[in-house]
Amino acid sequence: YNLEAPWVALYVDTGHPLSAEDHETLTKNLNLARELGAEVLTTQDGSIVEAMKRVAAERNVTQIVMGRPDRRFLRDLFGRGNLLDQLVNQTSEIDVHVVRQKRKPIYRGFRIRLPVMTSGPLLYGYTVGHVAALSLLGYALTGWLGYRAIGFWLLLGILPLSMFAGLGPTLLAAGLTALTWNYFFIPPQFTFAVREFEDVMMISVYFAVASVVGFLASRIRKQEMDLRQRERKSNILYEFGKSLSEARSESEIATRAATSISLALPSDVAIVRGADDTRLRTEPLNPASRTLSEKDWAVASWAYANQKKAGWRTDTLSSSDCLCLPLRGRSKTIGVLVLYPKESLSLTLDQENLIETICGHLATALERELLEENSRRTEIYEQSEKLHQALLNTVSHELRTPLTTIIGGASALQELQTAPNHDPALRGSITEEITDAAERLNQTIENLMDMSRLSSGVLKLNSHLFELNDFIRSILQRRSKLVSGRQLLLELSTDDLFVQGDEKVLEHVLLNLISNAVQYSPPHSTMTVRTSRNQSYAQLVVLDEGVGLPEGDLKRIFERFYRAPGSPPGGVGLGLSITKALVEAHGGAIFADHRKDRKGAQLTVLLPFHPIPKEVLE
Repeated sequence: YNLEAPWVALYVDTGHPLSAEDHETLTKNLNLARELGAEVLTTQDGSIVEAMKRVAAERNVTQIVMGRPDRRFLRDLFGRGNLLDQLVNQTSEIDVHVVRQKRKPIYRGFRIRLPVMTSGPLLYGYTVGHVAALSLLGYALTGWLGYRAIGFWLLLGILPLSMFAGLGPTLLAAGLTALTWNYFFIPPQFTFAVREFEDVMMISVYFAVASVVGFLASRIRKQEMDLRQRERKSNILYEFGKSLSEARSESEIATRAATSISLALPSDVAIVRGADDTRLRTEPLNPASRTLSEKDWAVASWAYANQKKAGWRTDTLSSSDCLCLPLRGRSKTIGVLVLYPKESLSLTLDQENLIETICGHLATALERELLEENSRRTEIYEQSEKLHQALLNTVSHELRTPLTTIIGGASALQELQTAPNHDPALRGSITEEITDAAERLNQTIENLMDMSRLSSGVLKLNSHLFELNDFIRSILQRRSKLVSGRQLLLELSTDDLFVQGDEKVLEHVLLNLISNAVQYSPPHSTMTVRTSRNQSYAQLVVLDEGVGLPEGDLKRIFERFYRAPGSPPGGVGLGLSITKALVEAHGGAIFADHRKDRKGAQLTVLLPFHPIPKEVLE
């Protein structure tokens, strides 16, 4: 905390078994280190100092904190000092801090540590058979080789055995071959008596060499197993980290984490996210997980609330079938990993450390996904706030302008009514202005209502079959004032174009296209409405003679509240966005492009074409 630096708690497995008391103490210490924020590492090495030096170099360690070790005379004499002495002598670039103790270091007596025997009875039986076969073959060759050469033959036969068997079978083979050589080959034969001093020396040297060969071979085998185990652990973590980088959701992250843990040890895995600071969600993140019982949920909830592991083979709720490990992120606990080990399984410290490491990566990945989700939500809120402000500013202007016209026209009509001689033409002009302002106000309100229905997903189409050309003629005749001041050219197809849709909604589409063309084209210009058959679609094209569209705005003009630079005043920027959504609701599409023959914009609508109904043909 004072150094503001990360720290590592290291356990070096030298291959010697721990007593139950030592194992329990080690587990408690490692758990305490994890609670205090340490990265717990477990490594295999015959030398503790070499392991510490390797890890220090890999993790760029600058300081080591350790206790003061007790002393053992013979071990310190032949081992270049105790652990502290070796560490200080071999790591001059690292500061070593020794924690003070109330008692002084003591000298411990000589203790013989027997090698660990891991071979089964069957392998010892194979060893005896191997020695018997070598002896029989050597006995047959005695007449040609001599008894001294037979000793080398027996020693040669032990070498392949030491590469495949453990230390125990190799030592057994060394002892048996020494006795067999003495009894069957060294004169006098069939006795254990030895006449020549040279033969005594040869037997002694033979046994020593065979034992050393077996010990070295066993050590090489153990180092090979440690390297394979370390490689397997590294591969699991590498694949897990790679899969996390490719995951795109919490469910995918949890599924890949469960797969990695299942590769590390045979077990079922469930990963549960937290709903708040005290409660878990009701369903696991990984869909393929087993169903959690009420007891399992209770254990997982306790582990989540107390941020400590609980359940199977722990000090808390140990009768449970599952092991629950909290997923601690940087800021808070993200969830719980529920592990169901097999009944006969006993977790080693290396497996526990591997699972804890995976839990750490998993918590970081879930926390990252949570932060990204919060970031996306915040960005949406910010965009929503900007759109809301833009909508208020624009809509207030769009509503105020026609309302001002209506209020002014109503006041003028009231004054004309009280005037003794009022002009009927003036009255008609004021009435027309009020009507136009009301229609403009109604168009703005319809756009806002359509936007609301589209956003909420409650828009429902009252679809039926109708002819598109007649539909366009009818609308433009009723709403002829919409194009006042411009010339409207109709180039409708001579073929019948039947489409399926809601006429009221598609009328809104056509009016939005015409209004957009009127707004962006100069007075007295010509607007063209054209229809045609385009493969399996009925095509409606609206062309104007305005300034056209900037190259980068061909797609953006369909975004909400977007208005091209230099747009004339008026409008909310919703018309084309709503038009696009309404057309797509009919299974069609809309595109914007430049006119090919002259300056101006071209908006094309495609609606699915339907064959002429049989009733119409009849």
